[in-house]
Order: sequence, then C-alpha cells, then structure tokens
Amino acid sequence: MTRNDFEIYRRAKCRTWRLAQAIQMGRQPRYRLEMELHQQDEALAPLGSTIYQAILQLESLTSQLIMELRYIHCLTIREIAGETGYSASGVCSIINRALKEIASNC
Repeated sequence: MTRNDFEIYRRAKCRTWRLAQAIQMGRQPRYRLEMELHQQDEALAPLGSTIYQAILQLESLTSQLIMELRYIHCLTIREIAGETGYSASGVCSIINRALKEIASNC
C-alpha cells in the first residue's frame, strides 16, 4: 500500500459521501443517484477493506485512530485535530509516520 492508494481511496470516498448527501437533500433524480452511489461503493469496497486492514496493523492506537478518521471517515486534518486534541501539524506527522510504517510492512 502506498500513500497514493490511501489518497485515491479517500478522495473517492469523499465523492460518495457528497453523492449520498445529494440524495438526502433531494437534488437530482433519486433513483439515478442511488444507482451511482451503489456502483461507487461496490468499486471502492476491496480497496477500503485493504486499507482498513493495513490501519489495524499499525502498532500505535493513536495512529490507528487518526488514520481511520482520515481515510475511513474522510475527516480533514483540522477536523481530526479538533477531535483528537493534536495540532494540525501533529496530525500530519502522525499520518506521515503511519504511512511510512504501512509502506515498510508491505
């Protein structure tokens, strides 16, 4: 797994969340949006599962939490900092270390 794999997944997951919000807000024909959302979720599932398993292999629980918030729940760096009490730069450092650890384990 590379940093690029994580970022591709995060960006695609964010798009599916925006699509789900559009469905809830009643924008555009609901059936078409639901079909598109379902297709995107199916396409992302294998990569998401691999990413989640890689996160669970991290030694630090803090790293696991921050990586899950970033790549599974798609929170921004600032949102993660607010949730965890770390500074934004601290969150970035933890993410960078975790990604290096994951890359070295593959």
